[in-house]
Amino acid sequence: MSGAPRTTTGRRLVGAATTALLAGAVLVPAAHAAPTTAATTAYSARSLTTGSGQVFVPSTVGNPVSERGLVAGSTTVSGVRRAALFDLAARTVRLLPAPAGQPSRAHDVNLAGEVVGQVRVDGAERAFVWTTSTGAVRTLSGTGARSSTANAINDRGVAVGAVVTSTASRGTVWNVRSGNQFSLAMDVAVGINENGAVVGTRYGNGAGNTGLVWTPATLRADPLRPLAGDDSAEPADINESGVVVGRSYSLQRDDLVTRPVLWSSRTAAPCSLSAAEGNGSVTAVDDRGRVVGTEVSYANRTSRPVVWSGCGGAVTTLPSTSGSYAVPTGLDGRGRVVGLAGTGGVVWTPLA
Repeated sequence: MSGAPRTTTGRRLVGAATTALLAGAVLVPAAHAAPTTAATTAYSARSLTTGSGQVFVPSTVGNPVSERGLVAGSTTVSGVRRAALFDLAARTVRLLPAPAGQPSRAHDVNLAGEVVGQVRVDGAERAFVWTTSTGAVRTLSGTGARSSTANAINDRGVAVGAVVTSTASRGTVWNVRSGNQFSLAMDVAVGINENGAVVGTRYGNGAGNTGLVWTPATLRADPLRPLAGDDSAEPADINESGVVVGRSYSLQRDDLVTRPVLWSSRTAAPCSLSAAEGNGSVTAVDDRGRVVGTEVSYANRTSRPVVWSGCGGAVTTLPSTSGSYAVPTGLDGRGRVVGLAGTGGVVWTPLA
């Protein structure tokens, strides 16, 4: 996601990590390894539109594209934004079936076709899971919830997000198959891998925000260190090897200068993916260590969508479909990258 880091005035953390795991999910600690450096790859760009011209916009939360080429996001129907899936092969859109008249957006989809996101119900925003094999849609919430959101789901059917009450925001884990859930010691959870490792952020009321990695093996949320001179770290995604990507910045100095970073493990110091000084961002990392995001240079007055092959590795600038400002938001195991370009979506496909 691009833009300045979230401010934290009035936010307080309530709750701690549970000592019980979700039933039905076999969760083991993630192994941590540095990404593999790859050579620069050329990409072609194509808009995410159907044969009839329907425009699809991929999610900017987490990594919205599955290994089967389904992309979570939204499209506009009769003036209302509706959660939807885009099939990269068939170039078709499938809409969330209910509630049809309410704004909604899909954030992630797994191999089983389970989709999570956020929908408005009775005037409140609620996390949902949509099981595309049956068409069933149900909301995911928590005790005392004023609102909730689900940001990511793994192939085991374990989803993560946040439940907001009158006093706090709590990072939350749901097993959408068993119905079990628990809270984490973070304000919001944004990513989960197949081993059950969860990344998220605890906001510090203006004193610096803390990026966290929670693992089932320890039942503990360990902090991610920011770059030297910064006071805040904010993760965006985690891959199966436990590599985490996100951004580092300083709320005290200037929160409009954010640096895209990679943590090879939850205990390692981060490395910077870019030397440019600007509001750069990272959105997703795949299992080969390829990272997508936006590199912004205030000095050169430029912003470019890029694929990093790791810290110090090759950097590829992604082409635009129409010269519009572009933001990559996710990538799959085949190297295809999805994102935003202007007012619509785009898919970048490697040529080799």
